[in-house]
Amino acid sequence: MRRLILVLGVVLLASGCNLEKAAQTQTVNLNQEKITKEEKALLERLKKDKLLKAIECPSREELTNFDENNSTKSLLSWVFKLKKGNLGAKKICITQEGDPVTEYIIVENDKIKIVLDSSEDRFGTTDVEVYNPIQINRGYFEEDDKNSKTFKISELQLPEGKEIFIQYELPNGEKRYF
Repeated sequence: MRRLILVLGVVLLASGCNLEKAAQTQTVNLNQEKITKEEKALLERLKKDKLLKAIECPSREELTNFDENNSTKSLLSWVFKLKKGNLGAKKICITQEGDPVTEYIIVENDKIKIVLDSSEDRFGTTDVEVYNPIQINRGYFEEDDKNSKTFKISELQLPEGKEIFIQYELPNGEKRYF
């Protein structure tokens, strides 16, 4: 608990990426032919931001940074819940064809920005989408007897050995996990 408070205190002092001016709309689709200067600047700033924590993308093998991933995701949810401080993280996953798809989550006090960048996915949509979800939940997946997975929200103690996920809801009602 002391470690969490200490780390959280450090995070609350750190400044994150300010996206308020760069993304005023709920969703921005940045087709490569139609990308504006502001949209390109937003993406370039995110790509260069050294303050963003890296989340390891789940793969077929076990996660190597399990504890690090859980720590960063916990901090993201606490910064949002406490409505103080700024923190950002990114997760780069590689498609089957070898193209990077990056997801950014930026928490600034009580505001959240999600940026999904598939601009380098040659066989995908090649878009960048920016969302303003109204809440995030921290939790984990529990598998039942029928091999079905259920997301369980848990703001306090998690079962030992479980991976933390951040659940956020898009404006269309779809729930996604970081």
